Amino acid sequence: MSLRFVHLTIVTITLWHTSVLAQTSDPIALLPPVESETISNRPRAVVRIPLPAEPEVEAAPAGGDLPASDKETLTDSAGIDLEVVRPDTKSWVYPGLWRTSEIWDGGFEIGFNGANGNSDALSLTTGINASRQIGATDLAWDVTYVKTESSDVISQHHAIFNADYQYRFENCKYSWFNTSHVVYDEFKAFDLRLSMNSGGGYDFLATERTKLIGRFGAGWSREVNGPDNRFVPEATFGGNFEQQVTARQKLKVDLQYLPEWEEFSNYRVVTDAHWNLLLDQESNLHLKIGLVDRYDSTSNGAKPNDLTYSVLLLWKI
Repeated sequence: MSLRFVHLTIVTITLWHTSVLAQTSDPIALLPPVESETISNRPRAVVRIPLPAEPEVEAAPAGGDLPASDKETLTDSAGIDLEVVRPDTKSWVYPGLWRTSEIWDGGFEIGFNGANGNSDALSLTTGINASRQIGATDLAWDVTYVKTESSDVISQHHAIFNADYQYRFENCKYSWFNTSHVVYDEFKAFDLRLSMNSGGGYDFLATERTKLIGRFGAGWSREVNGPDNRFVPEATFGGNFEQQVTARQKLKVDLQYLPEWEEFSNYRVVTDAHWNLLLDQESNLHLKIGLVDRYDSTSNGAKPNDLTYSVLLLWKI
């Protein structure tokens, strides 16, 4: 009798333990208490389960229901439909038209004037520029296009690309730079002028409102499809000056003197100066008055000096 009693006790404990495991392994049994309701004589429960937070987006229109993709329906073994609703789910995403960059700053500029009547004239100046600063490195580039036409006669037509890279050494006033330039001018003796220069810079003045940097280096230039179609070694002397005149006004001047190493009487001088005035802060609209002077002592029959001045509207994005 004692052996039968022990055997019966073991069987009873085993069955009880198996029943407990079956209940705890059922995911439905682990859900929080639910509020049941009867729909068409079939029990139904709405369960709100905390899920990982979704990315914040704009809310759905007032009074609207959640999209079907934001609801999930589960059915347990007892035939109860469980409607799982994601908490704080929102819909309707409206992406912005302009996506600003955290490291890039730039803008688009345009200016033109014209006349129609006894005389027809059109002058167009446009350009785009961008710059970035990451740690000790500065990178800036710009493209400018100018065309002037009067009575179907073109008197000015050129495009200029400039790129400037600078690395500032830590805890000192010295820096290293690399510049590249491409010039197209319909009224020059060449099709393209390419130039690259590299060297060192020194901060003569560096404050929150004023910067003055001097540069010295070397490089080369080449006039493609011109009378002198060779690589010309040249030196580089230059400087950059920036002055934040007021909170809305900024003045910037860049000067380069580029003589040939073998013959210093052959040289080029490029001056680029402009003044920026912030007109509207909300739209980031600026007024830009610029002046670019390009002098070439080896103009090969063309006028050695080209002066371009402009009044532009600049949108920074």
